[in-house]
Amino acid sequence: MSPRLRLTTAAEVTDPAALDTLFAQAVTDGCEGLVCKSTGPDSAYQAGARGWQWIKLKRDYRTELSDTADLVVIGAFAGRGRRVGGYGAVLLAAYDADADVFRAVTKCGAGFSDADLAALPARLAPLLSPHQPARVDASQEPDVWFEPGLVLEILSAELTLSPNYTAAWGQIRDDGGLAMRFPRFTGRWRDDKAAEDATTTRELAELFLTARRTPASGKSATLSESRGGQPILEDAGRARMLEGASSTPLDRPRTVGLRCTSRGIRQLGYPRVRCR
Repeated sequence: MSPRLRLTTAAEVTDPAALDTLFAQAVTDGCEGLVCKSTGPDSAYQAGARGWQWIKLKRDYRTELSDTADLVVIGAFAGRGRRVGGYGAVLLAAYDADADVFRAVTKCGAGFSDADLAALPARLAPLLSPHQPARVDASQEPDVWFEPGLVLEILSAELTLSPNYTAAWGQIRDDGGLAMRFPRFTGRWRDDKAAEDATTTRELAELFLTARRTPASGKSATLSESRGGQPILEDAGRARMLEGASSTPLDRPRTVGLRCTSRGIRQLGYPRVRCR
């Protein structure tokens, strides 16, 4: 076989605990999840069919991998369609306490009710800025900029590495920051918090590394103080330098296949799993 090709990693399981272990390992290795196939005689691929013979098990379907963050509104985008005439989405940032700067982490337009959207202009009007504020670090260009002040509670499926957002830039990978996948507003306005009390970029980096815990050790990866200008990833009692994308397991995506019984999948109770 060509050195550029490899067989898909596969394993056969019959109980939910074994499936959970494989799923956690796939997430630790930087994969989105597993492809699960029944071992029954009727498990042949059927184009367009939906059922329990072939399913995708992804991080999005596991609520324990989701966590809320209190983020600061630093910009807004004009609404389109039924949201025309108001704001359709907001640009959100986490607080970098070391630099006293708010760094962009996501654009969010989901979760806002009609009442929430109607209230946004009035809430943001006192914070309106004619240009990008000096304490804001973002590569995006929203239609309107705001001084950091309004804090929202945001829920997302996961944190991912991104070259487009500046939150925790260089803390995980030299040429990337962190972004939120499928963010949505929980409906909670954090009026009890000042902008500087929002979730920090370091906290986001810790959440990102914790989500990629090593199942065998049961210990979470954490950020330690940097040495020589580079952050250190501590895992299972060991520390090693992150020397670039090619040196970390998170940047070596691979496909993981899994054969399992339909009964075993149903026992896990993932109601949002879609089959292909």
